[in-house]
Amino acid sequence: HAERMASIRARVKASLEDKRPAVPLDEAIDRVKSRISQLARDRDDPAPRRRS
Repeated sequence: HAERMASIRARVKASLEDKRPAVPLDEAIDRVKSRISQLARDRDDPAPRRRS
């Protein structure tokens, strides 16, 4: 139990100290929708693609 709590505390601390700007919710949703669309196109494309 103590190890798990220490792990959670460490993640929370790292999150609070993260200096990167937060992403607005609407932008995050747009990113997810875009990624889903890309994955769908890749799945439907018969030509194999190399990941870059």
